[in-house]
Parts: sequence; structure tokens; C-alpha cells
Amino acid sequence: MHLRRLTGLDDPVHVQVYRGHGTRSRVIVSGSVFIAKEREPKRFRPAILTDLRATLGRYIERGVMGARLTVSLGGAGTGVTSDSDGFFEAALDVDLPAEDRVLWPEVTVRLEDFPGSRQPPSEHSGEVLVPGGDADIGLVSDIDDTVMRTGVHDLRRNWRQAIRSDPELREAFPGLAELYLGMTHDERGVQRRPVFYVSSAAWGFYPLFRDFMALRDVPAGPLFLKNYGLDRNQWFVGGHRAHKAQVIERLLAFYPRMRFVLVGDSGQQDARIYADIVSGHPERILAVWIRDVANAPERRAEVADLVDELKRTGVRAAFGPNLVAAARQAAEEGWMPRRAVEPVVRAVEAAASADAR
Repeated sequence: MHLRRLTGLDDPVHVQVYRGHGTRSRVIVSGSVFIAKEREPKRFRPAILTDLRATLGRYIERGVMGARLTVSLGGAGTGVTSDSDGFFEAALDVDLPAEDRVLWPEVTVRLEDFPGSRQPPSEHSGEVLVPGGDADIGLVSDIDDTVMRTGVHDLRRNWRQAIRSDPELREAFPGLAELYLGMTHDERGVQRRPVFYVSSAAWGFYPLFRDFMALRDVPAGPLFLKNYGLDRNQWFVGGHRAHKAQVIERLLAFYPRMRFVLVGDSGQQDARIYADIVSGHPERILAVWIRDVANAPERRAEVADLVDELKRTGVRAAFGPNLVAAARQAAEEGWMPRRAVEPVVRAVEAAASADAR
């Protein structure tokens, strides 16, 4: 018994079900099986150490390989096994009702057993975004420094902000929630269009991002994060560009009749990634919106050139320190009501006024 405690074999195993995506006939559900360490007794610890510990823990979560699970939705179900990092993904053939709004059907994931199991089977719930039949536009949004202020484009200067572990202390960019709500919801608050979020952050950040978006009224959508398996030499490095491009390509293939608006920032490689996507699928991308967070003039000029290049292809594009120009463009194109622009403008102006005090 003492040896099992020392090796962690008696630590509880948990399942995190990520928001899935799908259509009326097919849904994709993913998640992870991991060892949930018992919380230590509370003791005084400086906030900076608490945040650092939590952030590092999101990258080194101990996945459980070989766990057997059953994923079900309605009358459809299938069995899956977690991989070497504890991840699983299941595809279900379903028959959902035809609706003109976004559906959020509930899925059930049952953890049957796992190697060395000494705990009974457990059930965990999740949800899947299914666009309505008339959903014409989907949003694909970056998270870091697009939705949430993280400063990942300059960690040397912004490291304290980047490791905050409490979603209530994280900052949202002004006008972002208002713009996304205007693009995805009607005047009655019913969601008509989907939004998908992509980040190169580790999957361990999923609860933080999910809770932050709920607190800031950012429309819910599936999150596509990144696996940092240590056995793949991915310790804090590489793969941002490939990961984001692969997710967008997958969405384009999964929703062949939908066109997309891509939203990102100038701090990493979003403009270049999106330009490459437009080059491969010019008829599928309606607009590219880039928020300027770059400190270096040469970086700003590089992104501005890419945005100009996009405009020459006929794709609508906006580049600036906020999303007011994007909101006005969306209204001009008829992608959202003109009255939805004003909340974006008010939020940006209120934030500017607060910063000036």
C-alpha cells in the first residue's frame, strides 16, 4: 500500500471531456484521461509561486495510457482506448434533428477501466457544437492575445501575465466578446453560427480557457489545443504554425459548405498562416482580422504587408489595435446587424478611457 502511494498508483484517475464538434450525422468527441493528484493541504505560498506551479502543471499532466472508455450520444456509442499521452478521440454516426440554430447535444463518456485500476467505472459528460442547417459562416479564432491577453509574443516582458492561473484575473480584449456575439447570435440571443478556438497552448489549459470565456461572455465553441507529449520532443517548442493550419484544414473539410472568418493577432504567425490558408482555399475564406499587438515596428510592417496581400486577393481584411474596423466591415458585408457595431465601439472606448485615467 505504501509503495502504491509513493508511485502514485492510488491517485484518482479523471476524465476531461473537451467540447466536440459535429454535424447532424456525425460528431467528433475527444478528451483525456489523467491522474488527478490529491490537493496538498493549504499553506501560505506567494501568488507568483502558486501561478507558476499551476502553469507548469498544465504542461506535465500525467496521462493514463490504455484506458478503455465508451463514448455515447443518444442511441449511438463506440469504444475507444487512450493513447500514450492519455488522449482519446471518437467519431459517432448520429441522427440529430434539423434545426436552424446551433445545437449543443450532451455526450457521455464512461471510463470503464485502465491498467492497474482500483476504482469503479465513472461517467463524465460533455457537449458537442452542431451548426444549424443554414449556418453560412464560421469563425475561427486564435486565443492567446486575440481573446485573452497573455503576452506570449514577448514572454520576457510579459511572463507574469502569461502564468496567471486564475481565470478571474485574466484580461479579455475590449470589444472581442461583443463582436463575436454579433457575428454568432441573433437579436434574441440564439446562437446561429459556430465559433472554433485554436491555440498552441497545452490541453492542460482547457479548463482555464473554458472558464475564462464563460466569465467574459465570449461565445462558447470547441477548443483545439496542442499535445505536448514529452516523448515527442515538444517541450515548450515548435509546431504552432503546423498545428493551427492543420486544425483549419480539418474544419474546412468537415464543413464543406461553410465559409470562414479567421481572427488572430500580429504577435506570432497568424497572418502568415491565414495567408497560406487563403492561398489554398480562396473561395472559402471571407475575411481575415488581425489585432496588432506587436511592439517592433518591423514586425508591424511585415504583418501590414501580408494584410495588403490578402486584400489584393479579394478577401476582406482588417488590421489594427482593436476590432472596431472588423466590426464595421462585418456590418457593411451584411454578416451581422449594423446595430451590433455600437457595443464593440463602446467597449473599446470604455477600455481606452479607463487606461487613460
